[in-house]
Amino acid sequence: MLTQTALLRRLDEEGYPTSWYQLRLFRDAGIVPEPVDGWYPEEAVGRAKFAHDLAKQGVRSLARRVLLMYVGPYKVAPEKTLEALRRLSREMHRKQPRRKLKIVARVLEGMARYNLQSLSESYGPLVRRTGPSWVDVARRLDVRKWRTLIDRADPEDLNNQNFEFLRCALSSAMCFPEWEERLREIPAEERLLLLFVLWLEREKKRESSEINKGARAQGPDNQSARAPTRARRR
Repeated sequence: MLTQTALLRRLDEEGYPTSWYQLRLFRDAGIVPEPVDGWYPEEAVGRAKFAHDLAKQGVRSLARRVLLMYVGPYKVAPEKTLEALRRLSREMHRKQPRRKLKIVARVLEGMARYNLQSLSESYGPLVRRTGPSWVDVARRLDVRKWRTLIDRADPEDLNNQNFEFLRCALSSAMCFPEWEERLREIPAEERLLLLFVLWLEREKKRESSEINKGARAQGPDNQSARAPTRARRR
């Protein structure tokens, strides 16, 4: 465990001079964990050094550094990750977001078809595709809607098992040359944002479809339940 003074001295000795103001920025962003009773964990040294190294590589945005930690070797609190995604969504409006969104959607669709074919070979006609295609979701998703989707998101959405599965699927796509070539032009932190936005929109459409199906299924029952009431009024 380290005090703030000891942490800053350690970073300075290892060639990563950090001011108390920088440390506060790192802490507020989620790069360095909050101290407990004035003590920082030993891990804070490595996390601060990682953030400094990213800055040396040209990643100046704190939001991008937080997300690269999230997809990299360090854990970041869901609340801090979501806040970084919100900040990055504002930056992305100037960096051809729609073209990049379509690239991620095509790769997800390709992975879905690949997995469906593999499962069909094992389980035959029992395997069925559910939900709209990723390409359709991307085609209909207005870029101006991104901020609304992310602002309404809950930090726990990042821990959703379906989203975690998609993160793994997108990572495994980098093992396929045809998909890796498309994805490598998109920075890792942007891929995370694009995936999150697509998943949020697809989940919303899926839930809406299930609600509509439920309402149609209850229609006849509701009609029969109301019929005696109308008869008594007459």
